Order: sequence, then structure tokens, then C-alpha cells
Amino acid sequence: MTTPTGDGPPNLAGRDPSRLGPPDREAAAGAQVDWPRTLFTLLLALYGAVLIRHYGTYGFMDNVDLPIHEAGHVFFRPFGDFVQFLGGTLMQLIVPGVFLAYFVIQTNRYAATVMMWWIAQNLWNISVYIRDTRSQLLHLVGGGEHDWAYLLGRLGVTRYDQQIAGTVRVIGILIFLAAIVLGFYYAGWLRTSAVGGGGTGAGGTGAGGTGAGGTGAEVAGAGGTGPGATDAGQGLGEARSDRLRIDEAGPDQARPEGRS
Repeated sequence: MTTPTGDGPPNLAGRDPSRLGPPDREAAAGAQVDWPRTLFTLLLALYGAVLIRHYGTYGFMDNVDLPIHEAGHVFFRPFGDFVQFLGGTLMQLIVPGVFLAYFVIQTNRYAATVMMWWIAQNLWNISVYIRDTRSQLLHLVGGGEHDWAYLLGRLGVTRYDQQIAGTVRVIGILIFLAAIVLGFYYAGWLRTSAVGGGGTGAGGTGAGGTGAGGTGAEVAGAGGTGPGATDAGQGLGEARSDRLRIDEAGPDQARPEGRS
């Protein structure tokens, strides 16, 4: 590696590329699309859209949520009646939340987006239950008291059951949308589009890529090519010629030609 002498830009030729900066691993990963993950995210998006459109319809995922809900009542029974009634809803959020935290810690970001989708679906399920507080048309497994009729009654906000249900549903929709966008991103689909849009230009790249004309002033003295590199190299040659004239003339006549 050459050492800068102070009379021009350093020669970067022959430098170890690994020492020029850390590689952009996210951009490199985004250059390839994981099609199985992309298709699975598309499936989740379509299924979620169906659940939003047919709000309140009992479906496949509700069969998954139900035993988790009932387990929550058993788990939280020692903590009193209020927490026991709330425990079913809490467990529906805790279970996917634990998986979400695990995948984030393991840096498996795509799997984390799937857990976000599951949390959103659980919120829709919970909102249906809250909406049923006063009408109580839903069939309750094992009979007993309606969870949210008890909870909202204890809190004195039973008359707001529709508003509370609507708020929970909207939160679920927002989480669902975030999960789908991030799912496509970590599957590589959106990142591939971003990488493709920021690539090369016809005249030169400035700081970050390659162009048909030149590499920019920083690389001009290091063997770059194109009009930009030629102009910069020519200017550097003139500067060195002036320096040689100064040295030859001596300190008393150190004045470049053509300047007063």
C-alpha cells in the first residue's frame, strides 16, 4: 500500500477491500428473494384480508386460539377472579408475544413478523368477544359467565363495549399491516426493489456505485477511468509540474509560471 506524500490524493490501488469498511449484509441479503417466504407472506396477507372482510366469522385460527384462551383461565386462577377472567385474553397475547420476543432475540426477523400476524389475528378474535358483551350471542365453551361482561361490568364501562371492541380491532389491523410489509421486506422482495433502484447511473456514481463515465474525484488518482478521472489526473500532473519548477528555481525564485 502506498503512503500519501501530501502532494496529491493517496493511491488506493492494492488496498485490502476488507479494510475499506464493513460489508452491507442487509443489502447483500436483500439482493435475493426468498420465494417460499414471499409466498407464505402473501398467503397470510390474503387470509388476513378475508378475516377483516368477514369480521366475526369463526375460522381455523380461532380453533388454535381457543385452547390457549381456556388455558389462560386455569393458569391465572390463583390471582383472583378479575385476573382469572382476564387470563384467557392475556394468554392469547402472551403466547405469540413470547415467540415474537424469542425470534427477535435470535435475529430471525421474518419469523417475528409471522408472530406479529398471529397477535393481530388474536386481537380480532378478542374484539369479537368484547363486542358480544351486552348481546351475549356467542356460544361459551363449558357455559359459565361471559368474560368481558364480568370485566367491563367490574370496571363500569359496559356501555362502551362497541367502542372498546372497535379500538382493539383497529389495533389488530395496524399490526397486521406492519407484519405483512415487514414480512415481504425480510423475505427479500421489498429489499430487492430498493437495491435495484439505487444502483448505477450513466455518468458516474459519486460516492456509492459504478457508472459509465468515471469513478469520482476520490478515485481519480488511484487508477480510475473515464472523463472525471482523466480531468482529475491531468490536474494532479499540472500541480506536480508546478512543484518541480518551484524546486528547480530555488527559494528565491519559487513562483509558478503564468502567475503573478
